[in-house]
Amino acid sequence: MNAKSVFAVAFPVLVAAVISYANVTTARRGAFTEQDLIPTPDSWVPFAADVRTTDPVRPTVLGRFYRSGDGSTRTDTTVEGDTKVLINNVALNTCYRYFRATGWMSNPMALPPGGFTPFKYRRDSAELSLHADKVEGFEVYRQVNATSREVSLLAPELNMFAIRVTRSDGGTLEYLNIQSGEPAPGTFEPPPGAPIKHNSEPAGIVWVPRKKN
Repeated sequence: MNAKSVFAVAFPVLVAAVISYANVTTARRGAFTEQDLIPTPDSWVPFAADVRTTDPVRPTVLGRFYRSGDGSTRTDTTVEGDTKVLINNVALNTCYRYFRATGWMSNPMALPPGGFTPFKYRRDSAELSLHADKVEGFEVYRQVNATSREVSLLAPELNMFAIRVTRSDGGTLEYLNIQSGEPAPGTFEPPPGAPIKHNSEPAGIVWVPRKKN
């Protein structure tokens, strides 16, 4: 993955965001040696976990998260009895969403030309430091966003996945009871026979090349 690229991704709370990987590169690009990078698996590590999102003024959101060996993800969340589902299916290059009011919808994704592979983080990143304690049994690095002051705890064993995020207002996103292993077949698609509204605008994982200066 080229460091000069931007991704739009949908987070477990079903809010779209744009992330710039200014401090991220892959060893295969040859920009850095292996010694310059935090050791992480070269392929996506599949796992499942419980999800809990807290907010100072909103109800707590509970759910379940899944990730496959190809980087596909699924998040099911429930807020006051209302279930929402977000699926990024890498194999099908499709984002699926479910809301009770609209039913199932799909959008194409825009994956990187070189494939959707795990990111590698530089050891000397000013935003990263090794956290003193393990979280959920994993060694983690503490990352502080210089702009938002959001603090993330990233687990190298899970491809630097953020297993805990704390916002500046005190809100949190946590992944609990993490279990490794490939999710069941069909996890990353809507139920068979479910009606789906197809949209043409890209959503989910969207790769946008950064313009050259």
